[in-house]
Amino acid sequence: MCLIYTFSCICLTQIADLGTVLCSNFSAVFPYYFEYDLDFSSYVQQQQAEIAVINSRFSSRDHIIMADFNTGPKVETAVSSDRVLAGEAPQNYQIWLSNGYSITYLTDDGRCTFCKDNPLVDYSNNAIDYVMFKGGYTAQPSQVAN
Repeated sequence: MCLIYTFSCICLTQIADLGTVLCSNFSAVFPYYFEYDLDFSSYVQQQQAEIAVINSRFSSRDHIIMADFNTGPKVETAVSSDRVLAGEAPQNYQIWLSNGYSITYLTDDGRCTFCKDNPLVDYSNNAIDYVMFKGGYTAQPSQVAN
């Protein structure tokens, strides 16, 4: 099932022995705001409203959310250069954390998911694509084949 809001879409399903799984793509943060028909002054503000929708709809039950969150922490020192992150709308990343979400990728691995060596863009290292858990889930590390 997909829930469609004025500014975003959230797809969700129930998976046996796992629970509620959400999937979405949150607004990318650009320096200029082009959405003339929405009541926000920036993409950071629009993304905050998208986060509020998830929190209001799903805060009372355990769930997993996978997304292009377009928000992530700033990490200035790390063990390797691909773990130094510029931070994309880090204030919105903090909203997820204060709403009780666990983001184990950033503590277990922490490499950029949108990286400066991407030949398609001129951008800095950021971690904006990951999986978050809310409630009684325990993440298990895994390895992805290259």
